[in-house]
Formats: sequence, C-alpha cells, structure tokens
Amino acid sequence: MTHSAPEERAIVQFKDGSAQLYKNDPIVFAHDLSDEQDFKIMLSWWLTYVEAQKAGVEADDTEINRYVEQEKILYATDPETKEHHTYRMDRYGLSEDDYWKHVRANNTLSSVVNQYLDNTNVNIDQLQGPELKIAVAVIIHK
Repeated sequence: MTHSAPEERAIVQFKDGSAQLYKNDPIVFAHDLSDEQDFKIMLSWWLTYVEAQKAGVEADDTEINRYVEQEKILYATDPETKEHHTYRMDRYGLSEDDYWKHVRANNTLSSVVNQYLDNTNVNIDQLQGPELKIAVAVIIHK
C-alpha cells in the first residue's frame, strides 16, 4: 500500500511523502473513486491501514494463505463462488494469477485494519468524516 511508482502519480499521498496510494493498490480496485462516499470509505480504510502499520500491526501470513487457498478451492468447485470471483476478475481487468494476488493483498489489508481497530479505541466510522482533517494530512489527486 505504501510503495513508489515513479511512472504513476499517486491518487492520495501524505504531504510529507511518507505514504502514497496508487490506482493499482488493492484497496482502490474495490471502490468507485468517482463516488464521493465510496472514495471517503476507501480513504478511511487506507489511512487506518497506514496507522496500523505505524503501530506495528501485521497480518498472519498463515491465516491469509489459508483463506486464499480456501477461496481457490471454492472457486474450482462451487459455481456461485466461481461466478463471484470471475465477475470481480472481469471488473478489475485482472488475470486469474493477478486476481489471487489482489485477493491476498486485500485480505492482508483487511486483517491489519481489523486487528488495529479491535485493539484500539479508534472506530472506523470516526474516520469517515471531516474529522479526518484530510486537507492537512493528505493531498488528493483524483
């Protein structure tokens, strides 16, 4: 979620440059950036993820791998699950291999954010309004 891609301009970045969010980041795929509410939700999750990383929260790789493998099995054996994942692959324009990388990355992000929220007094709903002080914390390039 925080990486450098010199050929691509960040859609959101901290003013001090310590964190950037790019269109190809997994959290962005799941959101419609043209929808203001959806954008704010995505931004809230990303900011929470950045804070969780700063606090040292990490996902359990074994748990993440188990989840992805279970989803792959369901994808191969359950028509509803296959339809769900195929729809998302098509929507995101990803190959099957890239899609499973996306699923892993998105599940990692969710795991980190949920652990952070479970272990702090922060409520994700508090992070979705003007109290974010977005203008102070980040620069938005849509």
